Amino acid sequence: MTSIRSLKDRQSRSKRRIETFLHRQDGREIRALLTDVSNHGCRLQPQEWLAVDERVRIEVPRLGSIAATIRWMSDGHAGAEFVPQSDVWEEAAKGRE
Repeated sequence: MTSIRSLKDRQSRSKRRIETFLHRQDGREIRALLTDVSNHGCRLQPQEWLAVDERVRIEVPRLGSIAATIRWMSDGHAGAEFVPQSDVWEEAAKGRE
């Protein structure tokens, strides 16, 4: 059964395709195509496999960046859920010390 929230969220998604960079917690940067953007997350087509629950920073040139958690990965596509910046980058900083 589909919830009202998920129906509303699907209706408000942008179908634009935007070239982005993903910054991984180990410091690597990879390219990805960002599609199907909603207020809560997006679909990505990354150049590398991403692990479920991996945290990344999605950077859109000239627009800024947002932290996200990878929720699924299949057939070269990934689903990302946006999260507050502090949750991701405080952990990343601790891992590099």
